[in-house]
Amino acid sequence: RHMAQRMRVIDDLRLSQVLVMPAAVKVYEETTFAINRLTSLKKKLAADEPAAYEEAMNLLKRMTDYMRITVNNPKDIVQKNQKIMLNRELDEPVVDLLRLNLKVDDSARTKENNIDADPATNIPLRDLFQACYDFLKFLCMHGHTKAQEKLFDCVGMFSNHMGIQGLNVADTLQEIVRDNAALC
Repeated sequence: RHMAQRMRVIDDLRLSQVLVMPAAVKVYEETTFAINRLTSLKKKLAADEPAAYEEAMNLLKRMTDYMRITVNNPKDIVQKNQKIMLNRELDEPVVDLLRLNLKVDDSARTKENNIDADPATNIPLRDLFQACYDFLKFLCMHGHTKAQEKLFDCVGMFSNHMGIQGLNVADTLQEIVRDNAALC
């Protein structure tokens, strides 16, 4: 019994993350805020409220920017930010947004006219989906295998969004499996 408790404590410690830099604390706090806001915005997005699209897009852009390599945001910091976001499970409300119903207009598709992509009927929702895919792509970049493994379970759902005009799912799918032979 004591060994089982000890193993649970050891497992919990492996998942623990010490935030020693003020910038890491800021990312942690913003991640927590983003999780709460994206979760509550989902109902408003389902009701097609324009202000909800704008707020969700801004949150996703801000969180994605923490994972972009720049002069002020080097690769080692980006990797720490990715780890914070994945440990806090920011990917979950983002993936949940991708479960909203994005309808397409396939009326132009006929036997004679086989087009490559159908237009979305709700452009703001399509743009939000793209922001979600961009976030998930950056979460998986730079060899972040834990993110790749977690998001690999969603590949089937993500591939259902392929073939929608203006929505680039392929880059995200590519990052999910990039340099990860165990998933291929």
